[in-house]
Amino acid sequence: MKRIYKVLILLSMAGFLSQCAQDGDYVHPINHDNIPVVPILFSNAATVGGNPYVVTAWGTTSGGAVTPDPGPTTNIDLVISVAADSPTKIREITKMIGGATSVTPGILQTRANYLAAPVAVNGTTVTISTNLNAYNTKPTTVVPAGERVTAANINALTAAAPYTERAFMFLVTLEDGSTAVTQQFRLRITK
Repeated sequence: MKRIYKVLILLSMAGFLSQCAQDGDYVHPINHDNIPVVPILFSNAATVGGNPYVVTAWGTTSGGAVTPDPGPTTNIDLVISVAADSPTKIREITKMIGGATSVTPGILQTRANYLAAPVAVNGTTVTISTNLNAYNTKPTTVVPAGERVTAANINALTAAAPYTERAFMFLVTLEDGSTAVTQQFRLRITK
């Protein structure tokens, strides 16, 4: 009986070892990084941690109260680029989704496009401008009502939590026809 266990253990180990490539890298398709060959950059963003962000202020009235929903119309620029020496350039921004910081590539497939139409680029950089008023007035299929920025969100900000965040994700089509889904590009909204 012990011999059978030893044989089974040896066969199991041989099976596990056969899952590795000869150079020692694990190549199973279920567990691998999906990093595009051409990195997509957000050139006007800051970052602390994983997601790049831009800061925008909701705005206040002279009395110190926040402006009423749907917020200000100051433009927020989202600058998307590839390196100048990249082997391929951006053909278009095919799709953009907006919402809470829970947006994911899966939601990119199901949520309606934030853009009225794909944005042609044919270069290394594109700037997409929006504002909180536009964000808050999109149809609920684009930005669900619960993911909008309201005066209540802003009034709830404290010294310990000085901002609230919303996020965008983009489907970028490159000149060679390949596509890349960006990481989240976040808006940090302050009072």
